[in-house]
Amino acid sequence: MLGKIQVLKRLYNNICSYRKKETKVSGLPLRLWVEPTNFCNLKCIMCPNAKEKPAKSGYMDMDLFKHIIDEVSPYIYEVFLFFGGESLLHQDIVKMIKYAKDKKLRTVLHTNSTLLTAPLSEEIINSDLDEISLSLDGYTKEIYEKIRVNGDFEDTFNKIRDFLIIRKKLNKKKPYSIIQNINFAAGFQKETKILRESFVNRFKGALPDEFRVSFSHSLGGAMEENDNFHFTISKNGQYRPCIFPWFTSSITWDGKVVPCCVDFKGTLEVGDITKEKLSDIWNNEKMITLRSRLINKDALQNKVCGKCDYLYWEMPYDIPTAFIQAIIEGLYGRSLVRVVSFLKKGTKHVTGHGKNGK
Repeated sequence: MLGKIQVLKRLYNNICSYRKKETKVSGLPLRLWVEPTNFCNLKCIMCPNAKEKPAKSGYMDMDLFKHIIDEVSPYIYEVFLFFGGESLLHQDIVKMIKYAKDKKLRTVLHTNSTLLTAPLSEEIINSDLDEISLSLDGYTKEIYEKIRVNGDFEDTFNKIRDFLIIRKKLNKKKPYSIIQNINFAAGFQKETKILRESFVNRFKGALPDEFRVSFSHSLGGAMEENDNFHFTISKNGQYRPCIFPWFTSSITWDGKVVPCCVDFKGTLEVGDITKEKLSDIWNNEKMITLRSRLINKDALQNKVCGKCDYLYWEMPYDIPTAFIQAIIEGLYGRSLVRVVSFLKKGTKHVTGHGKNGK
């Protein structure tokens, strides 16, 4: 378990390694994405797995999950229990949350919300999960169902609202609950302020902690723009090496390690957690080579990095301010951090009001 001061020191060391363009990072990763499954029940327009099915699909074995958490818990600060699929499809997702929490890891879940039930919602709320992102793209039925193909707007809305009502009845502050919309920068998201306000008002009495509009992007070049799907991040900005290989790591459902949380297909596999430790993979030959290629722009030739807009993310003074903000918010809470608004980059927030979103 890392204390707050340890996290900040590690964050500082990783930032220094990134800014110095060191190919061998002195600090281990701070954040880890773990994929419970790459199966999903929806066919969303912005998802590579809906566009092209993975070559191999499955569910992470609980013993493998425990093996991962046991190894990384001394040095990982935060674990995200999602990657390329819908995590609620995994029958042991609540057990996974609890196991990570027992190891003192900050734990985050992202879900399309369609599989929530009252019993499952109560289990998740009582699991001590730190944060949950509940996707509900589009403020109307027409827009939502064009984006979240196979989803039902009213059904998903009611499941999210029920989740928030249950949290309120249980008088729980956690998980910090976010209702997320993606800004497609065109097409479906040309919605009026009146529609958005009407949407928010439907949650009165059981508000989330935050309504968030997040940016859309190419997901490692897997997605292409069309009339209804435009990327929020512009590739007209200044090139910078991707921050992920200096700060984070990701593990697929079958134990393959990839350096990036948008490499859903495992194209840039750098190791296998079933055969070696993540701490050894972190600075192995493949990772050092990838960092070097990112620094020299040679990585633009590979299938994942070449068309990825993360390489053009705005970073004043080569400091990943959005990443820093996310870490510090997890440590000290969002209300305090957002007083220092200069750190905020890339997302727009409309927050809930009052204690526990009430």
